[in-house]
Amino acid sequence: MSDVALTASRAPRVLHLIGSLGLGGIETWLMHVFRKSRGGEVDHEVLFFNRERGVYEAELEPLGIASYRLPLQGAKLSWLTKFRSFLRNHGPFDAVHAHALPHFNAMALAVAAACGVPNRIAHNHSARTNGTNVSRSLRLKTSLARPALAAFATHRIGISEPAVTEIAGTSWRKADDASILLYGFDFSPFDGADERGSRKRRELGLTLDHRVVGSVGRFVKVKNHRFLLQAFAHCARREPEARLVLVGEGPLEAELRALSEELNIADRVVFAGTTRDVPAFMAMFDLFCLPSDSEGLGIVAVEAQAGGTPVLASTGVPSEAFVVKGGARIIDVQEGAEAWGAGMAELLGSRDDDRSDWQALVEESKFGLDRCIRELRTYYPQSRAYSAR
Repeated sequence: MSDVALTASRAPRVLHLIGSLGLGGIETWLMHVFRKSRGGEVDHEVLFFNRERGVYEAELEPLGIASYRLPLQGAKLSWLTKFRSFLRNHGPFDAVHAHALPHFNAMALAVAAACGVPNRIAHNHSARTNGTNVSRSLRLKTSLARPALAAFATHRIGISEPAVTEIAGTSWRKADDASILLYGFDFSPFDGADERGSRKRRELGLTLDHRVVGSVGRFVKVKNHRFLLQAFAHCARREPEARLVLVGEGPLEAELRALSEELNIADRVVFAGTTRDVPAFMAMFDLFCLPSDSEGLGIVAVEAQAGGTPVLASTGVPSEAFVVKGGARIIDVQEGAEAWGAGMAELLGSRDDDRSDWQALVEESKFGLDRCIRELRTYYPQSRAYSAR
């Protein structure tokens, strides 16, 4: 990895701390910010703590963004010691913006405080402790992180009310340093998505007669893909032409493939792999499903609505994600797979009404990118507090 040469810019240096820049919601949002901010009022830099490279990382150098890698392996104390050396050797930075889990952010920002970084931002992109299948270990770590973040972070940000509550408690509105920053996106890739979606449908062997239920997300427990497959099995009995397309990858893929065989729906389930063209898939879907145990926001639900696709979501998805009036139906997963399957079948039967204005409605909503960048800018200092090196 080659670092981009730093210029004599007077813009503040902001170091983003993140695992990698793979095809995930956090990473996609951050790349939208980086692209829109090119040559702007902030010198964004990135420090990765995962060893594996993400697909977006190749874009950083052309964007003029310096990047570094400090792999986290073994004891966290060792990594924190190396992080302290990194800040001293590559700084000074005007801000450290941490995008990891709350307990890791707390430790990293404590080091940043000790190194004199004036702005220290804990950005929580999830609300995992809101879920029902949460380990005691994670609950304990998150609970311990709250007072540490209050002590060491100058700003505590959540992408939704559940997300900020997770790191700042239920009384977060009374804290001057706690706030919600909704994501913002460039929705222009949805232009022409219908045509690309039609091609994608043909590539996957789906006909115009098939009614496509879609999902986009990593195959991990919190996304609740097992429940989705069980619900789709009920839907398929009602809708013989229904097909389920799963976009993503992850550690549970083999288990999910085996489950589709057990449920006798393997011939109706398509594992489509990963994609950089989510809009094409959203335009192809007749229904988007998000049965997650918990979500920090549920960005994919917003993207589905931008693609003109109705959403069936669990109560684990924050209300902030539902932008288009009548664009989503909420069913608690506790009602069971059969109830979800019936909901799928009903929504598939109502897909033919006009949704051509949904993209414009989402673009004009609170998820606009310009609004997001303006608000994000308020968390950073206005100028670099030292002479450029």
